[in-house]
Amino acid sequence: MQTNVSVTADPAAETTMKKRNTLTIGDQLKSYAKHPGAGVLAFLTLLGAVTTFALLFFLIGYVLVKGIPYLNASLFSFTYTSENVSLLPSLINTLIMTLVSLVIAAPVGIFAAIFLVEYAKKAAVL
Repeated sequence: MQTNVSVTADPAAETTMKKRNTLTIGDQLKSYAKHPGAGVLAFLTLLGAVTTFALLFFLIGYVLVKGIPYLNASLFSFTYTSENVSLLPSLINTLIMTLVSLVIAAPVGIFAAIFLVEYAKKAAVL
């Protein structure tokens, strides 16, 4: 059993650790000047994130602008005919299939995790 015991350290070491864990923007820019590859990768990561979110917001806006005029009460009726193309039976079937797959997959995943943690032999670390 492990207990939480605080070890008293000298204050200089604590301030050094706090300084290591906090980087200002100026410190990051100096680091990128020393290692330009890291700056390029940081820029590409930021560019990828901005592009992803911009496309996501564009797609959501496009679907809403184009789709809202076609929403009506008959879209959510229980019967599906060629005149009344209803969405509700498909939604219900999707929910049922998702729940059935969750009921099957969750116990298998939990039991596999228990087996790996408790009963499987530990692999030799080379």
